[in-house]
Amino acid sequence: MVRTAVFTANIIGFKLLEKLHSLNFYPKIVTYDTAFRRTGQSKDFSPFEGKFSIMYLQNNKYEYNKNILDRLDCDNAVCIDWTKDFFKKSRPEFNVIQMQPSLLPKYRGYGCISEQFEKGVYQSGVTFYKPSGKVDAGDIIYQKELRIEYDDYPEDFIENIVNISAEFIINVEKNGLKNYKTLPQNEDEAFYIIRKRSKNAILDFGRDAYSIYNQIRAFSRPFFGAYFYSEGTKVKVFRAKTEKWQGYFGEPGEIIKNDENGAEIACGSGTIVLKEVEIKGYTHKAYIPL
Repeated sequence: MVRTAVFTANIIGFKLLEKLHSLNFYPKIVTYDTAFRRTGQSKDFSPFEGKFSIMYLQNNKYEYNKNILDRLDCDNAVCIDWTKDFFKKSRPEFNVIQMQPSLLPKYRGYGCISEQFEKGVYQSGVTFYKPSGKVDAGDIIYQKELRIEYDDYPEDFIENIVNISAEFIINVEKNGLKNYKTLPQNEDEAFYIIRKRSKNAILDFGRDAYSIYNQIRAFSRPFFGAYFYSEGTKVKVFRAKTEKWQGYFGEPGEIIKNDENGAEIACGSGTIVLKEVEIKGYTHKAYIPL
C-alpha cells in the first residue's frame, strides 16, 4: 500500500473530507491553522479530527514547515485547493501532485472556476500534474473532462471536482502512480488568468442578459457574489436566469416585474430575473425588495 497525504484547505477541502469520510477512506491531512488563513473561503477542519489525522500549518511555504512535514511519512502528497507555490523553493522527499480545476494548459492560475463560468465555458475538467518552476505548467499525470451545463453554478462544479479528486486520491493510495503516464503540457495552448477581485463582480445592466447571467454564476456561492447598488444599498446576486435573450425591454437596470418569481431587470439586450439576492445580510428568494 502506498502512503498518501492530502494537502488541502478552504471549502473545497472541507467538502473533500466529507466525501472521503463517506467512502471510509482516511489519509493523512495537512491544512492551515484557521488563525493563519482568515479568508472568506477558510473552513475549520476540527469536526474531522476524530476521524482523520490532521496536521496544521501556520505558514504557506514548505521550507518554513520542513521540520513538521518531515514527520509526515508519506510517498505521495496530493494537493487540492492548496497554495500553488508552497513547494516552489524546496522539494520534499515525497512526490507532490497538484490539482487545477481546468483542462490544462488552459486557465492556469488562481480563480479559474469563476473565469470559466464568466466566459461561458461548457467543456472543462480537472487536471492532476507535477509541479514545476512555472505555476500550473508541470507534466500532466491525469485529466478528466467535466461539462458545465447552462444552469450549473460553481457549487455544482465543485461537487464534481471533489468526487473526481476523491477517486484519484484513493487510486493513488492503492496503486501509486504506476498506472499513469505523464505528458508535457502544450505551451502553445497555455494562458494564465488574472485573479478575480471584488471590482470584477460589479454588475452592469447595460450589458446583454447572457453576459450578466454568466457573471452572476461566476461569483455565486461559495464565492462572494456579483453585486450592484439600489438606492445606495448593496445587492448581492447569487441566483438568476435569462428571461429574454435579446431585444429592448426598458432602460438598463429598470425593474420590469417583481413578484414571487423574482425581479425581472432590463439589460442592454434582453432581460434577466434575479432569483436569489442578499441585502444587508438577509437572503431573499421570492419578491426582491428593491
